[in-house]
Amino acid sequence: MKMKFTISALIVLSIEAQALNLPYDNIVQNHSGAFGLDPVLVHALIQQESGHNPNICSPVGACGLMQLMPGTATDLSVYNRQDPNQNVRGGTRYLKQMIGSFSGNVVNALRAYNWGIGNMKAYLKGTKRVMP
Repeated sequence: MKMKFTISALIVLSIEAQALNLPYDNIVQNHSGAFGLDPVLVHALIQQESGHNPNICSPVGACGLMQLMPGTATDLSVYNRQDPNQNVRGGTRYLKQMIGSFSGNVVNALRAYNWGIGNMKAYLKGTKRVMP
């Protein structure tokens, strides 16, 4: 899935997420708290990546609520990417790593989460010119 996040879009998603009783909220609350992330941000990412559907897989092989690629899932000790608890645990951990990799820049972290950290770093260096 293509992902474009702007600050205003994140604010709108944040307000909408707070107003709704979203699926898997207990899992999101648990893991976002464990990794020091805003659960609204995690819900927004899940909505963008999978529409809160734990069984969806992308054409490139990302699966589950937070659309983890097979290698990333293995690195994060996620053995069943379609298990909501494992997927959200791994995805929130990975998002926290991306935020750290980009010195707290959440927008770049979200882009890297979706596009790949190598692609995002190359884009920021100017060696990759097109962002999806």
